[in-house]
Amino acid sequence: MILKAGDLFKKHPALVMAIRRPGCILCRQEAASLSTLKPILDKSGICLYGVIHEIEGVEGFKPYFTGEIYYDEEKRFYGPKERWLPLWIGFLRPSLYFRYQNAKKKGVIGNIEGEGRLLGGIFLIHKDRLAYAHFEEDWGDAADLDEVLKAIEEYKKNVNGYICK
Repeated sequence: MILKAGDLFKKHPALVMAIRRPGCILCRQEAASLSTLKPILDKSGICLYGVIHEIEGVEGFKPYFTGEIYYDEEKRFYGPKERWLPLWIGFLRPSLYFRYQNAKKKGVIGNIEGEGRLLGGIFLIHKDRLAYAHFEEDWGDAADLDEVLKAIEEYKKNVNGYICK
């Protein structure tokens, strides 16, 4: 079945994680962090979705993410202007190694298989309204959960009565 990305948030608000690489230890850590918000999202009527641009590594990703996962073969969800981080720049950033060690300490397991240069993000969307956006600037640049919670609360003040099914 083919599903248009807009259909994900046409009827219900959704917190969407555009996943850079399902096998990535840092992406898996962010997925686990976002998944801690699932009870709040459910109570607020907000769906949790993940969007991937490659299938490789998705089975290993699923245990870290409590939302539904959709495949975007054409990478349309990643925007009309995709954001890419060259490998050599990514590996030169000290923050990568700090984030990697932090994820390992938390028991997150990952691999280096697949396309890792296309950057992802987190979006709170309903219909044609973008209530929150975090665009990944480098590998493991996770959204601040306090900011996500604040965006959810702000959204709930302005719109209510939706139930995620």
